[in-house]
Amino acid sequence: WEVLYHRRLRTAGGELVMDSRLATRFGRISDPLDFARARYRHGRHYGATRMLRSGAERVLRIAAAPAVAPLLMARIVGRVATRRPLLIFRLLQSFFWLSVFVVFWSMGEMRGLLGRD
Repeated sequence: WEVLYHRRLRTAGGELVMDSRLATRFGRISDPLDFARARYRHGRHYGATRMLRSGAERVLRIAAAPAVAPLLMARIVGRVATRRPLLIFRLLQSFFWLSVFVVFWSMGEMRGLLGRD
C-alpha cells in the first residue's frame, strides 16, 4: 500500500517528510507473531502488484526473491550505521525480531509474485 501511495504522492508533486515527534501505533496487532503475519500479508500484496509487470521482469523478480530478506537486512543495517549510528546497539537488540519480520515479508512477496492467493 505505502509504496503505491508514495509514488502517486510524489508524481502529484507531494513530498514525504519524517517527523520524530510523531508516534505511530499498529491497530489490532497483539504480539510479534501477529505483526509478522501482517508483514507477510503486506509483502504478498506488494509482490502481487509486481506480478502485473512483463513476463521477463516477473521471472527475474521470482528468481531474485530468495535474496530479498538478506538485501533488506543489509539495507536496514547500512542505513542505521550511516544515518543513525547511535542506534546500532538498539538495532542489535532487535535483530532477531527484525529478521523474523523481514523473512515473513519476503515470503509474502514471493507468494504474491507467484500469484498464489
